[in-house]
Amino acid sequence: MILELNELDASILDKLTAQLYIVPPLYYTAKGAEDFAKAPIGTGPFRFISHERDVATKLAAFESYWEGSSKGKPLVDEVIFKVIPEAASRVSALQLGTVDIISQVPADMTPLIERSGNRLVYQDTASLLMVWFASDIYPFLQDTRVRQALNYAVNSDAILASLAGGYGTRLASPLTPLSLGFDESLVPYPYDPEKAKALLAEADFDMSQALEFSYTSNIDKTIAEAIAADLNKLGLKVTLKAMDLNAFNDAWFRFSEPNPTALFIASWGGLFDPASEAFFLHSGYGASYYNNPEVDSQLQAAQATLNLDERAAHYQEVTKLTHEDPAGIYLWSPASLYGVSARVLDWQPHPRDIIIVSNTALK
Repeated sequence: MILELNELDASILDKLTAQLYIVPPLYYTAKGAEDFAKAPIGTGPFRFISHERDVATKLAAFESYWEGSSKGKPLVDEVIFKVIPEAASRVSALQLGTVDIISQVPADMTPLIERSGNRLVYQDTASLLMVWFASDIYPFLQDTRVRQALNYAVNSDAILASLAGGYGTRLASPLTPLSLGFDESLVPYPYDPEKAKALLAEADFDMSQALEFSYTSNIDKTIAEAIAADLNKLGLKVTLKAMDLNAFNDAWFRFSEPNPTALFIASWGGLFDPASEAFFLHSGYGASYYNNPEVDSQLQAAQATLNLDERAAHYQEVTKLTHEDPAGIYLWSPASLYGVSARVLDWQPHPRDIIIVSNTALK
């Protein structure tokens, strides 16, 4: 296969390996997208058996899978991925022995995993949790001092410790620790409400100005509530707005009206190559409500070279610029928490939150 690009794209390999999937063209064409999804043919060590929507997907070992593949070998005869939406039900299933691995373990349920004789496994990820500012829509957010003040106003360390069990890494910018160019010398904004008040006064911020703050069901409501509470302690007028995920995304990505709220909390994963950040930070991209010409320039320069050291240097500049001129309230990079049965051997979590069970056996 040959790809012809109209300009240099240094992140092309990340895009091809992380966002595209190979399917058999003749079978896909004959079946069509809908029927292919019901009976897919893939390229891994397990083959598709069945799928029941919102219930389970079954795979079986493909014994003829080629030796030496980076995907490993199947060491169990069958794998069943069950859909269990409620966290308490997932934990209970692990305790009862009806499942072997569970994902998305809430921090407050981690003691139940360990007390039951199972293992708690966590993996640092390239995921990002922050409160984004819709700065180019709301004039009062276009003053850098206001955006800095909102960062000083939130006690992110305390919220991370109390509501997320400390399973995460505080951020000083939108780049995560697993990203190329992450600058570990940058210090996250400390909790300093007096500094926040001083900056708001210096910016002559209208404290009666309403700030609507939206969140969706895939965000822990208590985290959004804690952030809003810290902001309101300053005398700000922040109101929370629960939104349907599709409506939230439509507003964020400008697919439909209304505009996003002034503040909106969102998590995003798989940001290993910082080129992904351009979507949220470059002023020319649809999902960005941030406008900093220097950041635009650094992002473009990073895309225009294949030299990793040069790319890293450009992204380090992005981290410094977006630290001083915040695109949002920087919270943390969440860790993924898993509960693993004691009978599972040699399973390791994947930093992209993909559950891979090749090379994994059972006692």
